[in-house]
Amino acid sequence: MRGYQFKSWIFKLREIKNFHHFLDSWTQFNSVGSFIHIFFTKNVF
Repeated sequence: MRGYQFKSWIFKLREIKNFHHFLDSWTQFNSVGSFIHIFFTKNVF
């Protein structure tokens, strides 16, 4: 039982790490998208 708990704990830790990586890439993508949007809006008008 103890080994199983340890494995599930590692799996949860890995899930949290993946979630943080997903959030980081998402915020970077959003900031780049907003920058491109502002850049194009200023160039068009």
